[in-house]
Amino acid sequence: MKKLKPEDYIIMQFGHNDGSPLDDTARARGMIKGVGDEFKEIYNPIIKQQEVVLYKLIIY
Repeated sequence: MKKLKPEDYIIMQFGHNDGSPLDDTARARGMIKGVGDEFKEIYNPIIKQQEVVLYKLIIY
């Protein structure tokens, strides 16, 4: 971080290894692939209820 200068860019990526299904019975960390306002309604077997999973692209 000491080498950063004004107007340098920092790119952070989160969730890049979370490619499991949204309704995975072993872990609830799947993701929706998208570039907009995609969503999917699923039954989550871990918490045993319906839920809506959203993908929201936010650029500041």
